[in-house]
Amino acid sequence: MAGIGFKIQKLLDKKTYLGAIQGYLLGAFVSSGPLIVIIFCIGMLCAWSSLKLNRDDIILFRVTLVYVYAISLIVTGFIQLNATRYIADLLFCDENQKILPCLLTLIVFSTFLNGAVGITFFYSTKIGAWYTFRAVALLILVSNIWITMVFITATKQYITISMAFIGGSILAIFCGDLLGKKCGIVGYLEGYAIGQALIFMILVAVVAREFPLTTKPIDFSFLAYFRKFPDLVMIGIMLNLGLWADKFVLWNSEYAETIHHSFRSYDIYDSCTFITYLSVIPTLTVFFIKVETSFYINFRKFYEIISGQGSLQDIENARKKLMQSLKDGMSFLIKIQIFVTLTCLVCASPIMKMFHLSPLQWGMFRISLVGSMLLVLLQIMVIMLLYFEFRKSALLVTIVYCLGNFIFTKITVQLDYSYLGYGFTVAALIALISGYILAEGNLKQLIYTTFTTQPIPQPAASK
Repeated sequence: MAGIGFKIQKLLDKKTYLGAIQGYLLGAFVSSGPLIVIIFCIGMLCAWSSLKLNRDDIILFRVTLVYVYAISLIVTGFIQLNATRYIADLLFCDENQKILPCLLTLIVFSTFLNGAVGITFFYSTKIGAWYTFRAVALLILVSNIWITMVFITATKQYITISMAFIGGSILAIFCGDLLGKKCGIVGYLEGYAIGQALIFMILVAVVAREFPLTTKPIDFSFLAYFRKFPDLVMIGIMLNLGLWADKFVLWNSEYAETIHHSFRSYDIYDSCTFITYLSVIPTLTVFFIKVETSFYINFRKFYEIISGQGSLQDIENARKKLMQSLKDGMSFLIKIQIFVTLTCLVCASPIMKMFHLSPLQWGMFRISLVGSMLLVLLQIMVIMLLYFEFRKSALLVTIVYCLGNFIFTKITVQLDYSYLGYGFTVAALIALISGYILAEGNLKQLIYTTFTTQPIPQPAASK
């Protein structure tokens, strides 16, 4: 992400209000485009569908989208981090000709994997064949967008990326409303899928233009990374599973309701937590544009000095600059997120009215804001651990969060309604503290770890 962050940062370097607005808006779309699209489109389509559908169909439409994104994130988590590592290595080794074949192969792989999961899950609902077909098609499209976003950051085509999400959102709302009038919930799903298809096709076209196909279109070389980095597979699964653990617990609790005899959902909690996720977009944007780019400069310089056989004093000085950059960046992000969270807490009443939340969600909304703040800091912590190849520590942190979210949410369900939301907040706090302790310990031994983990060259065979 640092590469495209450097390019967007040029807009900020103009030191004009227009440049700043453009830079941060583009950064928001590139770093949080899918999240923005989800919240905006679902909100608009649900608002419009309320005038044309009965309550059960409205809830079914919203719940279907929630399940689609839950399944797509968890299944894609199996692939995403390994694909990211593979693409990073290809770029480092200047093997750009392999990038598009890898994307096409992953799209085929993801389509079959998500298609199988989707058919098994949505067909079991017995709502209807047309509904199942459109839900599975939407699941495949959304999953492939997640996959393509791994590659899209290497293209640095930030304006096209932003326009893709804006255009796709508008098309999803327009087609959803148009088809929904004629076909009901199936039409709304189809319209939303058309918008996602536009986003997907534009993103693939951007990658294809940046990295033209010069070899065979299918390449399974990335599969070797599943054997080489099994911990990355587990990190992706545990992190995404952890994001949904509290929802799964509540969907199977006494608070949830059954939709169309098939889905379990607790809309009061789901809508509240999804809205509070919007509060992390400023922090993700700043991390993407300013913090990660500044950190990356010092990060790369540190390893360049080592590979260039610099003196121990030079290496230690570079390490200190790197640690200071990391400390300053994290401190800056914490201040931004605290400010945003406090602002949302102060303005909680008008925000809740704007999103049509009920007074029953007041306490849940406030604690979820705090939980979202801790969660985004946790995600950034995991990214930093992966930068330094501290994969075991990153895996431990994600396991702590996933299990903690499941266990603590179970406890809150047993306590009282007023405690809902505290489970994932406490889990994020414990995982964040664990990540900080592990990161601090690993970074103190950074030079030692860097040298001791290098492969030992074998002596040349004597003649």
